[in-house]
Amino acid sequence: MGLMLCIVMRDAGSHAVTRGLVLKLTISELVDFAGIRCVLITGYRPKSNYAGLFLINIQIGVLYEIFLYKPQLGGSSQAKVLRTERFLIIRKSSYPLVLRRLLASYTLTYPLLVVCLLYLVACNRSLLTPTMIPTAPVTASSADLSEFYLYVRTQSGVAKVSSTGSMQMIIDKTDGQALEILSNEVYLNDQTFGGDILVYDLEGKYLRTIPTPPQASEYLHFVTIPDGRIALLDNVDDKIYFVDSSGNLLATTIMIDNPDSAAQNLDGVIVDNRLIFSEDGYKHILEIDLDTYGKSIFQDLTGLLPDTWLGAITYMGGRYYLATPDTIYGFSDNSAVVEVAKLPENNITGIVVLDNLAYVSVNFSGEIYEVNLSTGDSKVFVAGLDYPVDLEISK
Repeated sequence: MGLMLCIVMRDAGSHAVTRGLVLKLTISELVDFAGIRCVLITGYRPKSNYAGLFLINIQIGVLYEIFLYKPQLGGSSQAKVLRTERFLIIRKSSYPLVLRRLLASYTLTYPLLVVCLLYLVACNRSLLTPTMIPTAPVTASSADLSEFYLYVRTQSGVAKVSSTGSMQMIIDKTDGQALEILSNEVYLNDQTFGGDILVYDLEGKYLRTIPTPPQASEYLHFVTIPDGRIALLDNVDDKIYFVDSSGNLLATTIMIDNPDSAAQNLDGVIVDNRLIFSEDGYKHILEIDLDTYGKSIFQDLTGLLPDTWLGAITYMGGRYYLATPDTIYGFSDNSAVVEVAKLPENNITGIVVLDNLAYVSVNFSGEIYEVNLSTGDSKVFVAGLDYPVDLEISK
């Protein structure tokens, strides 16, 4: 299949492109760059639309990789890789946004820039010189970790993303916000509020349906418990309903004494014999004893964090990781809450941790970020997702 499109952009003057501005790309001629037939683009103009140019040979449902190069001048065929990024074309409106953000993140003061769109799989890289083909550095994020898969719930369905960034849709769209993995099975709720829980295998094959009790008709999110129980989290009536593996109601725990219908974010994680969940609408992280179903405040974060709300929470290696709109915090049972990382995009919807890396979904930008929990550095792991609302990990 080979090279889909290569674009050479020549600086037309002193204009620079900054974040929030897009290019007006004018096709002026076809040129050769390092043996590749390219479209030469000249002229920059802010706040214009260049999406139509990228309609060439783009296919829905194909995973692409962008290479952004700064070629060396003086006739050298070597090129400096500025950035690489992967994205899945779900619909024709998704890829111009990815390209616009990629290009706008640089001030294009270089004399020449090259953007290559290639198939990630079965790509004919013989068109490129060996020095132009980027190789992944040997880091903990690419070479030292065992294979894993991220399962991402989006508005288009469930995407399965491998540790290399390859992606495929395995489950068609259903209404609902939550996704859980238990015993190599994927659990989804089939309505935004209330509804049954659908169970699939890790390849997306339907297995069974778990009904939920009528008392839980407003639950938004749910958490699976290792013994097969399920906690249904309701942010309208501010209650948690516990059901067995067949959907029979076992117990009900009240989050707050006077339900306020504030519709706060809800997420939870099982630690030992406790359900730790965020939040009650007042920046309290609560814990519930899974024997008695008794509730207590685990962390009181009122006045401690500048963020407007608490969101996704996970646990790994004795530490909790809590997300707010664009920031990740860490803490343990006996330590204070500290900031771990701040993302460049807003509205985190899910977080999972593997060793020293976190994978974080952001719905507004349609991306998953990989975050180094030691340094706080982050990078886009995969882009082009259709509004991701939750994610889990399976090794």
